[in-house]
Amino acid sequence: MRKNKKKELGAFYTPQNTADYMVSLLSNFSNNSKLLEPSGGDGVFVSTILKKNLLKPNQITVWDINPRTKKNINKLKIENVVVKDSLLNTNLFDNSPFKKGTFTHIIGNPPYLNKQSSYIKKNKKELKNI
Repeated sequence: MRKNKKKELGAFYTPQNTADYMVSLLSNFSNNSKLLEPSGGDGVFVSTILKKNLLKPNQITVWDINPRTKKNINKLKIENVVVKDSLLNTNLFDNSPFKKGTFTHIIGNPPYLNKQSSYIKKNKKELKNI
């Protein structure tokens, strides 16, 4: 991602050693497991999970605000990639996929809310309400 685009979105990507540690905390995977990565970024969590053979690509869903992420994540054979703003466009209440049990695992390092990013400036009021 272009440096300016990263700054605009307030995007800072997770180092591999942090991803390795966070993935090591996940457990109870089975053939019925479904994982969500709500801030896909460069795919560090997904690629780590796949390298460790914890899940198959069809068990993973990735969301990200940046359309370029979809192309990069698809290279990992993940087909369920949704371009969406997971901070503003995710219903965490009533009909949430989290309440319905759609996902058995969720892993991610959500975007830092860098006050200088144009995204935060533009959406500050709504994010604060959430």
